Parts: sequence; C-alpha cells; structure tokens
Amino acid sequence: MRVRLWIFIGLPAAVTIASHLFPGSPLLAIIQDGHGIASVPILFAAMMMVSWLAFRTAYSGFALGRGIFTAGHSPETIRKAISRSRVSDQERFQLIRNLRQKLKILQEKEAELEMLKKVLSHIDEAVVITNAQGTICSVNPAFCAITGFGENEILGQNMRLLKSGRHDPAFYADMWQTLLAKGLWTGNIWNQRKNGDVYPQWTVIKAIRNGGGSIRNFVGILSDLTDIRETEQQIEFIAHYDPLTELPNRILFKDRLNQALAQSKRHKQWVGVLWLGLDRFQQVNANGGRFLGDQVLKALALRLKNEMREEDTVARMGGDEFAILITHVDDLAPLGQTAEKVLTLVGRTLQFGDHSLHFSASIGITTFPMDPSDDAETMLKHAETAMKQAKDRGGNAFKFYSQQMGEVAMQRWNIEKGLKKALERKEFFLLYQPQFCVRTGALTGVEALVRWRSPQFGLVAPGQFISLAEESGLIVPLGEWILGEACIQNKLWQDAGYPPIHVAVNVSPRQFQSSNLEDHVEKVLQSTKLDPCWLELEITESLFMDDQDRVMGILNRWRERNLMLAIDDFGTGYSSLSYLRNYPVHALKIDRSFITDIAHDDNSAAIVNAILSVARSLKLKVVAEGVASTQQLEFLRQSGCDKVQGFLFSPPVTADEITRIMEEGRLITTRTSSLPPIS
Repeated sequence: MRVRLWIFIGLPAAVTIASHLFPGSPLLAIIQDGHGIASVPILFAAMMMVSWLAFRTAYSGFALGRGIFTAGHSPETIRKAISRSRVSDQERFQLIRNLRQKLKILQEKEAELEMLKKVLSHIDEAVVITNAQGTICSVNPAFCAITGFGENEILGQNMRLLKSGRHDPAFYADMWQTLLAKGLWTGNIWNQRKNGDVYPQWTVIKAIRNGGGSIRNFVGILSDLTDIRETEQQIEFIAHYDPLTELPNRILFKDRLNQALAQSKRHKQWVGVLWLGLDRFQQVNANGGRFLGDQVLKALALRLKNEMREEDTVARMGGDEFAILITHVDDLAPLGQTAEKVLTLVGRTLQFGDHSLHFSASIGITTFPMDPSDDAETMLKHAETAMKQAKDRGGNAFKFYSQQMGEVAMQRWNIEKGLKKALERKEFFLLYQPQFCVRTGALTGVEALVRWRSPQFGLVAPGQFISLAEESGLIVPLGEWILGEACIQNKLWQDAGYPPIHVAVNVSPRQFQSSNLEDHVEKVLQSTKLDPCWLELEITESLFMDDQDRVMGILNRWRERNLMLAIDDFGTGYSSLSYLRNYPVHALKIDRSFITDIAHDDNSAAIVNAILSVARSLKLKVVAEGVASTQQLEFLRQSGCDKVQGFLFSPPVTADEITRIMEEGRLITTRTSSLPPIS
C-alpha cells in the first residue's frame, strides 16, 4: 500500500489539502476531526511515495512514525497513536531537514526533466518511446516532421505502421533477436512516411528493463539519411562519371574492364576495347569557343550511348576521346563492325542552330585474349596507341593494335622521358631558315627553329618532340630558352655590323597560359639590348579564341613596345578574316599546305589569292613558307606576296651559315642556281 503524506502548519490548510491527497483515508478523518492532535506541533508537509515498510524503516527513530505505523490502520488507532506521540525538537528538526533535502532533489529532477524535454523538442533526430509490445507512447517533434504523422495520429499506434516493405521477415526476426539478447540494436532501416515516400534511416533501439529484469519500454533514436544518401550519390557520380557528358569516366571504365577480363578468363569469352579520338576537334574550340566544343561532345556522347548495346560501356576518357567496352564476342569481326558503326555515327551531321558541323574520328582497337596483356591499364594504353596510329594516317579510320605499335609507343615514352632532362643537359640547339623579300631578293629575316640532338636517340625530328613538349608543359621553359638564344644571336649579327634583320620566334598557346610570359620577353629584350622592332613573335589563330581579353591585352602591349607580331600557319584555323581588323598583327604566314599545290590546284591558288587580297586591304605583310619550286615562287611573285622562305632557297641552317649569307650579300637564290632580283 502506498500513501502520500504532507506536513502542514495549521489545521485548516491541512484539512483542505489532505482532502485532495487522502480522500476517504483514515488520516483524513483524523485531520478533519481535529481531536487529539492539537498538541502535535506539525503535521506531515512533504509528499512521500513510499511503502509502509519503507516509511517505517526510514523514520523508525521518530516516535510519531512508530506510533502510526505500529498501531494499525483504523481511525481510532491512528488517533490514539498520534495522541500518545510527542515529537521532540531534535526529531522535528531532523525530519524537516530530511524533507527539505528530498524537496530539493525533486526540484532538481523536475528541472532536469524540463531540460530533457526541451532538448528532445529541438534535436533533429526522431525519438520514439514504445511499450514492450511496440505501441508508441511518446514521440518528439522531429519524429513527426520526419514521418509526416501528427502526434495525435501516431500515439497508440504500433511501429509496424512505418514499415516500407523493403525488408523481409528474416531482417526483423534478426533485429528482435539481437535486441532481446543484447538490449541494443543499431542499423539502417528503410521506413515509409505518411505520404508513402520510402526513406533510409539510421536506427538505434534500446531496451529499458524494470527492477525485475523484464522489458518495460523501448526507446528508438531515428536519423533520416535521405540528405546523406543524396550527398553520397553525388560524390559517387563525381568520382565515377564525367560531369559534362554524364558518361562513365576513366576510373569506372577501368573498373568495368577489369571485371570483364575476370569473367573472360572464366568463361573463355573475348573482351574488346575501342578507343575513339575525334579528328581535328581542337579547331572547333578555336572557331566556336569552348561552349560549342562542349555541346558537340555532349551530342556525340548521347549518340554513342544510344546506339551501343545495353551491355556495352561508353565512357569519356578526357578531352575529345572516348572508349567503348565490348563484351560477349568471340572473334574480331564484331569489333570491326562496331568500329565502322561508330565512324558512321560520328560522321553524321550535327546541327547547332544555323551551323552544320561534320566530324570524323580515329579508332584504336585491342582485344583480349588476342592482346597478350590481361590488365585494364595496359589494354587501354594499347588501344590509345592504335588510335594515334590511325590518326597519323589521316584519320576517319580504325586500327587494331599490334606489337609493332607497342614498340613505337615505348619509343615515344622514352623520348618524353629524355626530353625532361634535355634542356638542363644543353642538348637543344637552334637553326635559322632565311626569309627573302620577293621584290628585291634581299635577306630580310630568319625564323629560329629548335632542334634536339639526343645522346640516346641521335637527331630527333621536331615532329617527334614538339607535341610532347606541349603536352607535358616543357614547351614553356623550352620556349623561353629559344627566345633568349635567338635574341642573343640577332644582337651579335647587328653588333658585327651586318644589316639588321628580323628574327622570328614561335610562341605556343601553352606559353600564353604562363603568367610570366610578358615579363620574360621584356627581360630578354633588356638583357640583350635588342631593339624590339627586330623581334617577330609568331602566334597561331587558335590563340584568339581562348581568353580573348587577356590575349588582346598582351598583344597590344607588345605592339606598343614596337614588337612585330605575325600569325603563323594562317588559313588552317577557323578564325574569320574579318577578325584581323581587331588584332595588332603586322604579318600573315601562309601555311605550306596551301603553297604546295598553288601551281596546279585552282582551289589552293584561290585561297592564297584571297589571303593576299585581304592582307593588302588591311596593310598586312604576307610571308609564304614551304616554297619548294620555281613555279610556286613565280605564282607568289605575280600575286604580290611580300616574303618567301622554303627549301627552294635554303633549309634551316646554323647561325654561321646565315653569317656567310650576310657577308656575301646574297639575294634570293635557289639551292641549285641563282635567280636575279625580282623587281
């Protein structure tokens, strides 16, 4: 039996409160009667939820307690007990102190409970309390926000209400077994909101036991993982997919290729890799800018993805290169057929507004087990090597990898490795190809051309190392060295008393990406004391299509310094001739590909004449490079070309040979006979 006992000062207050606390109890009758208790200085004034036995044990030292709890439970016996009892001052003081301590503890507990209530109402995790049968007894606001159920809707319901159907009975059986055995279960559960949406949540369930060890309640803490899962999916996408085309990237492609190779070894099936590179794609970026280039890549990626088999993987490997993984084939024929199909797909017209674009591609193919390599990385290298071979042969074709290609690729790799140390070992040197005035026949300038004499490979052709230097970034320090050496040599000629001439130096787009290009040019001019008007920097058309404002700023500052600027290989890019009005250039160099056929090809002749006509209207000088025959020279003379250079007159030669030309006062000559000045 449990009783609530209060102590009150004064009988009226005691009667009023006791009537609420002890309705119908013997103690209430005694208090209401008031007989026999007038001499009791205080009555019980603090609520105590204790058993009779606990009360007797706790207060056995007090006469009043002993009297009440040993006299029986009838009103008469209680009244008599109280009448006989007298509480000493010491006992009264001790009782009051004990009651105050317990009141303080209760107040602290109430404050803690209030704080806990506030915390639970503000945390993001859902908290739910159920009874032993899983019936919901209490929830916090986060639970309602996550599940969509109101508190009135969910209280009294079973937790089964949230089941999503994604877990089988065995899952829940294992959960309950763990919970009952260990008192704790943690894990991911897919639950269902009120609106039917299924969502993932991290769940912690704790069993609460009573004094006898039986489970009284379960407390669950539920964390909504929807945002975390979405973030994980985004990270997964970024790590394994190309953001522009949304195709698998190299990492995911390589992983799938390794899986395909493992299956191939088990099931004796072939695996094929097609490496695709678009031909001359850089001209798209040069002409239409990066935005157009991105649109082309997205369109081609979608076309390839839609036309390949579902079990095949199409990936973007970087830049304008793609790869296709072909599985479940048993010979080379399907791979060749797929390559032809891809070439046709790429060759179909792409329409962007009023612009119709046409493309071709080069494809390299390798296959396991025909390719002795059985790892993904090596197979990818072999396929890429075959693609480059197809591109070198003109493009718009496919090529199967062979052992010979691997040897070529290895040589290329060795050249690149040697290139990194060639500059510090001083293995580079310059040659100069003379330029002559068509009208007077006089030497007017030279073009500085770099050559590499390697102890390992001998004399390496520029075509073998210039592109590698561009790709690796070594073109920047190499270009700085070329500029310095060329300016030093030109100043030496001038100091020796020879008539001043221009020295032309190529500046690559990669060098323009360097932040110290301008500073280096200025430093070279100051250190050599070469007048800027005798330095000609050759740039390409594609440079104008990337970061135009920055490029224009650099070119304008150079022209203000009286530097000469020429556009190299003019006509091979896509820049409009009208752009020339906006750029501070003084000369155009017609690419040798147009000069080769001008004597017998009407189209080439028409292009050269058009360039010369526009150049005259803009007051630009024109240099024709690659002149190799007297017929070409005669055509250029009659068309009004300003300067010529080429093997008809001289190959690139050493500085000493240029000095001899200056000493002789040589005019335009062929390599076999002298020509009179052209007046």
